[in-house]
Amino acid sequence: MTLYRGTVAIFRFGRQALHAVPSATIPRLRQSVVTATSCEMPWPEAEAAVDKVLTKILKLEEASTGAKEKKNALLDAGFKLKTALRRVAAARGVHNVACMWLAMVNSTFNESVEAREPLSLILVAHWVVTLRYVKQIWWVKAWPERTIQAVWQEVGNQHPDLMQWVSEEIRDEARDGEFAFMEC
Repeated sequence: MTLYRGTVAIFRFGRQALHAVPSATIPRLRQSVVTATSCEMPWPEAEAAVDKVLTKILKLEEASTGAKEKKNALLDAGFKLKTALRRVAAARGVHNVACMWLAMVNSTFNESVEAREPLSLILVAHWVVTLRYVKQIWWVKAWPERTIQAVWQEVGNQHPDLMQWVSEEIRDEARDGEFAFMEC
């Protein structure tokens, strides 16, 4: 969880600091972000997998105000994840685009991840698959596999059906790095 919190903090700081720090890489970075937010491509398998999770979330009880807030945070994170997945499919593995989802989710969702709530962890597992296609960043190497393994150990027995796509993506070595990206 510390790596997750740290990654969220670094990404959010970087997003805020972009306006203040002049650099030659900022125009390229902004262009990749602009391209990703204006161009989305379908990733049918990923979106279908997230839809399974969203269906499970919709079935959660809303007995209290807190339960309703958690359910809404999960739904919000799930819908934003679908958007993020479409952006990743269009952005050809750009790490900034892959990490956008971390800044899109609200703090209630982050708290549920820290509390190791199963459906939150499953959404994180779905998101972390996007990092498999980011090859140029050192801290990303093996993080998807380790994160998914940790989530599986935590919740896999409770929700194997929700982890099926994630497991298939990680195990499929033949497709490693060959994500079917399309041009906008």
